[in-house]
Amino acid sequence: MWLLTMLMQTVLFSVLHSTHLTGIGLRCDMIPEGVTAPKCAEQIDRYKIEISGNPDTYVPNEQYTVFLRTSANADPQNKFTHFIISVVNENPEKTIGSENSIGNLQLYGDAMTKFSDSCQNAVVETDHQPKAEIQFLWLAPPKGGGCVKFKATVVESVDVWYSEDGDLTKSVCEEAPDTEDTQPKILKHCCTCDEAKYEVTFEGLWSRNTHPKDFPSTSRVTRFSDIIGASHTINYTFWNYGDLASEGLQELAEYGNTRLLESELKAKSDQIRTIIKARGVSFPNITGKTFAVFRVDSKHHLMSIVSMIDPSPDWIVGVSGLELCLRNCSWTESKVLNLYVWPIRRLKFDYPDDSRSPFYDPTGTPMKPFAILKLTRQRLYEKSCDFQPNDNVDENNSNCETTNWSDWSPCSVTCGRGVKYKQRRYKNDDSKYICHKKLTERATCEATQKYCPQIRRKDLEDPMCELSSWSPWSSCSVTCGKGTKT
Repeated sequence: MWLLTMLMQTVLFSVLHSTHLTGIGLRCDMIPEGVTAPKCAEQIDRYKIEISGNPDTYVPNEQYTVFLRTSANADPQNKFTHFIISVVNENPEKTIGSENSIGNLQLYGDAMTKFSDSCQNAVVETDHQPKAEIQFLWLAPPKGGGCVKFKATVVESVDVWYSEDGDLTKSVCEEAPDTEDTQPKILKHCCTCDEAKYEVTFEGLWSRNTHPKDFPSTSRVTRFSDIIGASHTINYTFWNYGDLASEGLQELAEYGNTRLLESELKAKSDQIRTIIKARGVSFPNITGKTFAVFRVDSKHHLMSIVSMIDPSPDWIVGVSGLELCLRNCSWTESKVLNLYVWPIRRLKFDYPDDSRSPFYDPTGTPMKPFAILKLTRQRLYEKSCDFQPNDNVDENNSNCETTNWSDWSPCSVTCGRGVKYKQRRYKNDDSKYICHKKLTERATCEATQKYCPQIRRKDLEDPMCELSSWSPWSSCSVTCGKGTKT
């Protein structure tokens, strides 16, 4: 009887999934052939799909590791012998099989996974051995990809299988693109090893043309005070939108004096990498530019700056807690932000809702920015990382116990520089709502092939996309001072 059962499993599960032809491609049924019972409706939390970093959204063209694994709060003896995990776009109008639809799947080459011979954009097992976890790489779709859904079926035996319920379905949607009026989300952990040097440019825009209502009658008195700021940790900021001002910030906002605020920054030197200072701009050059440079690292990956606008009661312009670290363990190359006026809270065309407000506009036209902030990454400094996890967080809370760290994943690329991951999980799955331990470590890695071929993407292989060689640099745009060349 035992031998007959094993033979049945071998035959019945040799093909885990069935397919149906449609007018535009193949659709995975997700129902394994030969099962003797309906899918299990109980204990549907035995298995789960996870994406590295547990993101709610994806960044276009960023690479992620996708896991199908036994849940942390399930019996560790639970194993699956067969599985299929497929990826579809939630928009039915997206072309099936198109890279713009679901991105790109890549296998680690660990002999546990292979692409399905019957289903597009699907990964299946290579053998019948019990498994607690499998993983593969997913390159997210380019911009405009919309929402992508991962669906999985796992089979323990002919009469025990689960499909698409609970955490066996996971949807992630494209992250809303940053605009010149928005800041990226702050990362709890910056995973880069390298440090970076940035140039920040503050450019004034305030003028009688941009903000004619109640503009000072005498332009000669208009100015932005000296700019001051810092690159700092997530545990510190010297000002925040809508928060009460410190004495140093109050002195800057009321009088344009930066000395007390600079003293406050120096007193927090353990939270700061660079104090940023630049000369203010004033009449007749109030729409001019001023510059400063600063450095960031994996600990000090935020930057904040501020300047007083004069004449005003206590108005400032600036940015608070601008995130420069990226989730792919690199640094933002450039960023442009519009700066608006902040007293206790940001002034807008409809706040205060009073016609006497200098920025009130009954037509509802949005207020124009008072200044622009431009950041340009000038240089990277390669550093080695110490990847010892910080277990001091929640260390005295028994509800925050975790599993051991997994081994490092393979490098995410086959050539050049990529990313590798290691993860751990809370022993109690509900701990993620109350605990704050670091569960994912990322690190940069170099593939066996250090340098990639010059042509890598499919679109570059198209003769229509062939590029000429770079032209020589143009002459400098100015005859003295700082200019540009292209």
